[in-house]
Amino acid sequence: CIRDRDYTVIKACAVGKQGNDWEHQMGVVTEKLNPAHQYVPWIVVNGKHDPNVEDQVYDDLLGYACKHSSVTIPECDTITQNLRKEKSIFEISKCPREEIIAS
Repeated sequence: CIRDRDYTVIKACAVGKQGNDWEHQMGVVTEKLNPAHQYVPWIVVNGKHDPNVEDQVYDDLLGYACKHSSVTIPECDTITQNLRKEKSIFEISKCPREEIIAS
């Protein structure tokens, strides 16, 4: 959890050995997908790719995780509400799936 919004910790991980190792592990997993991915990011949940789930994850990753988690996460309500208030900070630019596939 990012409780104090210290993104330097995340950046340090992302550009460090641990982040590199995790990225490599995800690359290995990605290469083994069946069916193979058609674009990036190709979102897989519980071992399956579903365009409807992908859209939900794009729109609200934390909300999706909280809603579909198999365990109760007490912080989900508070965190999700706060993030929705500040959604513009976390929005990502995404191409419509049709544009990605066509290119």
